[in-house]
Amino acid sequence: MRVNPGLSSFADDAYGAGASLKELLDFGKGRVPREHWGQTEIRLMATAGLRLLEPKLQDRILESCRQVLRSSGFKFRDEWASTITGSDEGIYAWVVANYALGTLGGDPLQTTGIIELGGASAQVTFVSSESIPPEFSQAIRFGNTTYNLYSHSLLHFGQNVAFDSLREALVSGDLNLGIIKEKWMSRGAGWGYFFKLSALTKMDSESLVLPKVTESVQKGIVIDPCAPKGYSHNVESWKLSPGSLEEKNRYLATLHSEGNFSECRSAALMLLQKGKEKCSYQSCYIGSTFIPKLQGKFLATENFFYTSKFFNLGPRAFLSELMMAGQQFCGEDWSKLKKKYHSLEEEDLLRYCFSSAYIVALLHDSLGVSLDDERIGVANQVGNIPLDWALGAFILHSAANLDLEHPSWIANIISGESPTLLSIIAISVVLMFAAWSVSKWRKPQLKTIYDLEKGRYIVTRINRY
Repeated sequence: MRVNPGLSSFADDAYGAGASLKELLDFGKGRVPREHWGQTEIRLMATAGLRLLEPKLQDRILESCRQVLRSSGFKFRDEWASTITGSDEGIYAWVVANYALGTLGGDPLQTTGIIELGGASAQVTFVSSESIPPEFSQAIRFGNTTYNLYSHSLLHFGQNVAFDSLREALVSGDLNLGIIKEKWMSRGAGWGYFFKLSALTKMDSESLVLPKVTESVQKGIVIDPCAPKGYSHNVESWKLSPGSLEEKNRYLATLHSEGNFSECRSAALMLLQKGKEKCSYQSCYIGSTFIPKLQGKFLATENFFYTSKFFNLGPRAFLSELMMAGQQFCGEDWSKLKKKYHSLEEEDLLRYCFSSAYIVALLHDSLGVSLDDERIGVANQVGNIPLDWALGAFILHSAANLDLEHPSWIANIISGESPTLLSIIAISVVLMFAAWSVSKWRKPQLKTIYDLEKGRYIVTRINRY
């Protein structure tokens, strides 16, 4: 079960965060007999959305959730509500993917890597034979097999945050494409016009002669290559002036669309390469982050899947097919697109030009995936098993803590960032309650099936004789 909005939306209303769990708790109480509530562990794990907030805001939101969970009737400890690392999130997704594919416990070189594109972050996790810096390395053991994983979360590189960052950069002048007509005004002062032609360069604010005031306003028309032709929108942005921490500029602009896939892809690539000059490793494909060369097969999930589905592309479609679909969509007239996709919200529809270009810039231009690479599949589930990291956390915990009597099925984290990785059953935005049912298992072999009667996925046990 999933509910909206996510916990990060309660930054200004921490009390509301705890209250938002009621629907999830009711869902759990309806499926676990009341006499077993006290033995059923309940945990909350927050991900990238909450990681974007300041630590104090995170603490307030989590404390609000703890107050509700303490009185839920389920077994709960305060430390069971936390914000997990992006690396942990990537590992859980890798676990559930390889469990679903039947490769968990087998040859490491036959496993499948995961590339997730969420809203606030992107995760890359796979078995690598390269030497990996310890801060990016995780070793996981299932049975007698050890998997040396590269796992890292790219915060701020999720699709939604990247889309917002592009708009912000276009309006504020950090990223300009085409000819921009701007008008500077300030309180109690005159104004003037200037024209500027720039190509992916940061605005040279020092070249402008501006009056010394505490606030200045910049108005103009900004060309947005990532919006379909015919789209127009007024936006506003605030930014500190380079010369003074006390002086700030207010940007009022009208975004006019150009619908140019190639330029949108170039703009997306600049976002992905931001900070690359600070790279302290041998190679940094995205920003200043170390990412080894991709090895083996991969599943691209979440927004990779949703974007491909929107363009009616199959799970084995090539990047070249997505690129062609994106080019056609970006160049289409906005009024025609609204008629064709009238059931979609305009803000959602608008993003598909950017998302198609961003995916090509991320996978091909940054990570080196060829446009006709057959190793990359797009999916959000394998068979009937959803590729949900929360399910991966449950599998990892269950295999580790419930099979101690069967060493061949022990799963363990040998090294990594999080010392509490094995203590998770899992609730993130999804609450997972399983102690009551799994406590009845003896020699478990885990299997996920879709229960038609209950209308949901369940993890069950198959006896081994």
